Amino acid sequence: MSYIGGQAAASPKPGTDFVVIGAGMSRTGTKSFGEALSIILEGPVHDAGVQCNAGHRVAGERWLEVLELGAIPPESRTKTQHNKIQYLLSELTEGYVATVDWPANFMTEELLQLHPNAVVICTTRDPDSWAKSLAILGQVMNNWYFPFLVSVLPKVGLHSRWREGWEKMVRSRYQVPSSASEHFNIVIHEDYLRKVVPKEKLHFYTLGSGWGPLCEILGVPVPAIPFPHCNRGDDIRRTYRNFMFAGAAAWTGIFGSAFVVWWLLARKNSIWSIVSMLKSATSRKS
Repeated sequence: MSYIGGQAAASPKPGTDFVVIGAGMSRTGTKSFGEALSIILEGPVHDAGVQCNAGHRVAGERWLEVLELGAIPPESRTKTQHNKIQYLLSELTEGYVATVDWPANFMTEELLQLHPNAVVICTTRDPDSWAKSLAILGQVMNNWYFPFLVSVLPKVGLHSRWREGWEKMVRSRYQVPSSASEHFNIVIHEDYLRKVVPKEKLHFYTLGSGWGPLCEILGVPVPAIPFPHCNRGDDIRRTYRNFMFAGAAAWTGIFGSAFVVWWLLARKNSIWSIVSMLKSATSRKS
């Protein structure tokens, strides 16, 4: 089983009511938030980031389809494209109490159309602190060798397509030139949410505030257990370091196998050359 930030992909539970759209950006405590929701709502949470990288391959493919269609501005979509997005999101969220993390957070508007009774909770943090945290993630993922190393790994090997999907969605959804930090940030995302989500549906939540405010939003009792704390600072580095080691091992196996095949073929050709020379020498003697 694969893990992202110490978490495995949750399996859906048939008959589960969908309650929360987690609209917070990555690096705002989405992993801990998702774990907290699974406790107080007593059901599985669809962590889109975990599902795409460590879940069933179908989930990743579905989210890539959603991103491709989601990059088309809502006013420019055909009815068929709109219905396809709703169908894919319905398939992805069925059996879960909530969604969290990217790419689900970019589809908050469409998820609310699909689940009009759900509440939207955006985990948030200080913009400067968020930018620094995202920069650390970027340093890990956006180097020249990471895409090459993981390209042979299932799901993770789709890194270049995820990157392209992220870039297209940022430019289309937020009307900015690129996802670079000078153009896009957490404030822009949260301002967008205020435009597309009804005021009475939208809640902002800071992870450090604990159980109280979250349970008040959802109208549930406060659990008698500590608030979960997942995906600590070094977890993301460890996760992607493991991906790189796995990719390097896979490439070593590929090149090693290719060398063995080449060596066997070369050896076979050498043997046949020797046999041919012996036959030729024997023929001349006769």
